[in-house]
Amino acid sequence: MKNGISILILLVLFSCKTDNQTGEKNVEYQKIEKTKTDSTTTFRSQIRIDSIIKPLGKVVELELSNGIKSESVFALCSCQKDKKNNIIKIQLRSGIPTKKELDSTGITDKSGGRLNHLMDLGYLKRIDGQFQFLTLILKDSIIKDLELYSKSTELEYNNSDFKSMDIDKYKIAISTFDYSIASDVYGNFELRLPQGFGYFENDTILKGHFECNNWEISSKEEIKNWNVKEWFKNRNNNRGLQLE
Repeated sequence: MKNGISILILLVLFSCKTDNQTGEKNVEYQKIEKTKTDSTTTFRSQIRIDSIIKPLGKVVELELSNGIKSESVFALCSCQKDKKNNIIKIQLRSGIPTKKELDSTGITDKSGGRLNHLMDLGYLKRIDGQFQFLTLILKDSIIKDLELYSKSTELEYNNSDFKSMDIDKYKIAISTFDYSIASDVYGNFELRLPQGFGYFENDTILKGHFECNNWEISSKEEIKNWNVKEWFKNRNNNRGLQLE
């Protein structure tokens, strides 16, 4: 009888130990799988102060990517501050060929092409292109607005020359949340656009930097109502980057 009880106790203990070990392995395996899935599928929007970053200049190189290929275009940074309300408006202006040109000739200008139209270099005889205005408005540590406005010399956005997109996926590192001195405001960003930028297929990943100054920026309505070709014709009377 004693031998029978001893054998029974041994069987129960062995069974419990085996079940516990199996359970622990299952839990550990599930944790690993969950971590792996989360790290590859999430893009968490954030804005933070980074004391290590340095100003990189007001001429910006924007990197466009679809996850497989990348291209770069140049942009100019301008800013407008509201010291009283601690607001900074940051705008990066760039230009690329029209969709018609890209479809017929492909990407031929690695510099981002049409930025020199906006810089008014004087020797240009005509203006063609899509002009992009990445606009970021910050109040304290909050993003009030983050949009990309596109204005083209062609009716290429569903029979319109203007389109805009709201951007809600971003990672932004900035030097300060005090916007009283514009030249102290600089940083970098990585964005996920809801639609392609337009330089090549599905170019929805946008990276770059910004460095502020005291220039004015153009509003959404000003860009929407901008008569590009009329402005270009009268550019000698409308010096600079202000849109009339």
